Amino acid sequence: MTTPNAVVTSPAVKTEPTYEELKARLAILERKAKFHGSMLKVTAKGAVSLYGQSARFPLTRTKKQWNKIIAIVKSGELEKFLVDNDAELFQGQEASE
Repeated sequence: MTTPNAVVTSPAVKTEPTYEELKARLAILERKAKFHGSMLKVTAKGAVSLYGQSARFPLTRTKKQWNKIIAIVKSGELEKFLVDNDAELFQGQEASE
C-alpha cells in the first residue's frame, strides 16, 4: 500500500504593495483625515449618506433635504438656535467637539 504524495505548499508569500496601490491608500486616508473620519456616499436609491457622525448609522437624506439643511446652516439660523438653546442641549461625549 502506498500513500499518496503530500503536496507541500509554501506559506502565502506577501509581496510589497506597488507604488500605485500605496498612492491609492494614501488618497483614501487623506480624504478621511480631511473630514475627520466623515465620509459621503451615494446610496443605491440616490440619496446621500454622511458617515462618521454616529458610531453606528449614517445620516442619510435626499439632495433636496441636504439643500434645505445647507440653507439653514448658511443663514446662521442653526448656529443661533444652538447658542440660544445651549443649556438644554446634550454636549456629546467626544472631547474634540
